[in-house]
Amino acid sequence: MIKLIPFGKKTTEKTVVVLGFSDALHIGHAFLIKKAKEIAGEKHAKVCVFTFENDVPSALGKGDGSVFSLKERAEKAERLGVDYIQYAFFDENFKSLSPRDFVDKVLSENIVSVVCGYDYTFGKNASGNAEILKKLCEAKKVFCFVSDKVEEAGERVSTTKIKELLKAGDMPAATRLLGEPYFISGNVIEGRKIGRTLGFPTVNIIPDDGKARIRYGVYKSRIFIGGKEYRCITNYGGRPTYGLDGIVVETYISEYDGDLYGKRLSVFFDEFIRDDKTFKDENELKTQLREDLERIK
Repeated sequence: MIKLIPFGKKTTEKTVVVLGFSDALHIGHAFLIKKAKEIAGEKHAKVCVFTFENDVPSALGKGDGSVFSLKERAEKAERLGVDYIQYAFFDENFKSLSPRDFVDKVLSENIVSVVCGYDYTFGKNASGNAEILKKLCEAKKVFCFVSDKVEEAGERVSTTKIKELLKAGDMPAATRLLGEPYFISGNVIEGRKIGRTLGFPTVNIIPDDGKARIRYGVYKSRIFIGGKEYRCITNYGGRPTYGLDGIVVETYISEYDGDLYGKRLSVFFDEFIRDDKTFKDENELKTQLREDLERIK
């Protein structure tokens, strides 16, 4: 089980730390984690990913939320073989840390190696870079590995690009950059149970706070329950037929019948099917839902 550690707390085990925002934990981050695992194996150490519990661009007044929440990043990091997540809150105090102060706080006596990307920046006004980090690590006799640029189809892999693809509903392209399908995790809440009256009972999830929005509409999706995979239809957005606003992830799970209230589930988005639309009556809605169900078979 992965462990979450607040910034400033120390682990008692030897650790290789991966530095970066790691918002999306995309294939570039996965490459860094793979390298960290190799180093950790040689040094009999654990792997830790450093990240932030809030969205750094938003804290700087130029963001629109994170691809994954801190909880979701921990879930994905565990699938990637990470042992620890160390998280900080990006605020004025953190923003004012000099590069040296940041390294002094991160590099405890248990850190045996540091891994980062070629474009990594840190410290006040992003005044620290990968070369400065290497020098500060060398002074502490800590090995620092800096990776080259990671590209997909000749383009640099970035969280910004992933957000663009998610807003466009291009899930296959986003999946290639993320290394696995985009997902939303959350606790199943009690809804209005309208789907049940239509013959399409659904589970409802409210996304974690601070997540960047994806394209509103209906998606082909998947859920894993008890280790078994189920095909799903998921509506992301409001429910315009019933005049309901706000972001809700409403999922019909094909061939599943059970009580999931209160459980934390992850919905994996495979393909955009159609935009949201308002139906004139429930019969028209049921007809559309049957058509959607054919799309996921």
